Amino acid sequence: MKCTNCGAEMENNAKFCTNCGKNIESENQPNTEQPQTQPIQQQEPVTTYVNNGEPPKKKNNVVLIIVLVVLGTMLVLGIALAIGIKMFITNIGHKIEEIEHAPTISDTIDDFTNNSTDGEVVKTAKDPTGHEIKIVSDSVYIYKVDTSYLYDKADDMRKNEKKATEKEIEMSTATKEQKEAMKMIIEKLGGLLQPTEASIIEDLKNDNFDDATIKYALANCGVDWQEQANIHILTIAAAGGYSTTEIKDLMAYEGYEEDVINKALESAKIDYYEQATYNACFLRYTNPKYGMTYDRDGAKNMLDTSGFSKEEIEFALKIIYDEMK
Repeated sequence: MKCTNCGAEMENNAKFCTNCGKNIESENQPNTEQPQTQPIQQQEPVTTYVNNGEPPKKKNNVVLIIVLVVLGTMLVLGIALAIGIKMFITNIGHKIEEIEHAPTISDTIDDFTNNSTDGEVVKTAKDPTGHEIKIVSDSVYIYKVDTSYLYDKADDMRKNEKKATEKEIEMSTATKEQKEAMKMIIEKLGGLLQPTEASIIEDLKNDNFDDATIKYALANCGVDWQEQANIHILTIAAAGGYSTTEIKDLMAYEGYEEDVINKALESAKIDYYEQATYNACFLRYTNPKYGMTYDRDGAKNMLDTSGFSKEEIEFALKIIYDEMK
C-alpha cells in the first residue's frame, strides 16, 4: 500500500511510513466518536399541486361538504314547504266553511237597516224637542243610540215611491235607446245602495248614452228626484252622529243641488239632539279594537268640530257622560 502523506510504497501491515514517519495505524482505526446531531424541526409539508386537470383530494372534501350542506338545506326547506302547504289548505278549508255559513250581504243589510239594536234599552231621555231618545246595548260599541226608526222610515218611502214599470216604458213612444236608459235607471234605484241622480248620470255616460238620451230618460222614468234626496238624507241620519253641516256637505258631495238639499232637510225633520247624543255615545263607548275612547272634554271638542250647536253638545254630554255609568 502507499503512504497517504508522501506516497511511498509500504507493507500492508506497516504502522509507520518508512519514508516520512507518518502514523498509518491511527488513520486506519474507525472513528467511534458519535457526531453531534442537531434536532430535526418538524415542518409542515408544502404540497405543490400540478394542474393536471384533477382537483386535489382536500378540495374534493370541501366540495363534498358543500354539496351535502346544500342538499340538507333543500331537504329542510322542502319539509317546511310541505307543512306550509298543508296548513294553507287546511286554513282555506276553514275559511270556505266560514263563508258558507256566513250571513249574506242582503241578510246583513236587512238586519242593519230594519233593526240596528242588539239588546235591551238601557236608558231613555227626552230632548228639548220632546223626542224620546233610546240608548240600547250593542255588541260592537257597548251602547248605541237607536236610530233604526229612520231606516224604517226610509224603507217605507222607497216602497211608496213612484217609478215607471217596464211595461209602461215599453208602451211609451220613446226610442229604443231612451227605453234602455230608462230601464237602467229603474234597475239602479232597485239595488241595495242608494244611488244619486249624479251617479246615475255618470253610469249612463259610461255606457255610451248621449246627453239628450240621458236627459229624456231622467225626465220620463217616473222617478221623483226630490223624493230620492229625502230618502238619502234619512239614510245618512240613520247611520247616526251627523250635524246638519255634515249632512249638507255629504249631500253636496253626492251631487245634489243646494235647493234640493234644503227641501230634503226640511222634509226629514232630523233631531240633531239625537244625532249629537249618538256621536257622544260612539265617542265614549267605542270598542277598543275599533278605535279609541274619548273623555268628556275630548268628546266636547269632537262634537264642536262636527258642527253641533252648544245646546246640542251640552245635552249629549249630560246624557252620555254625566248620567251614564
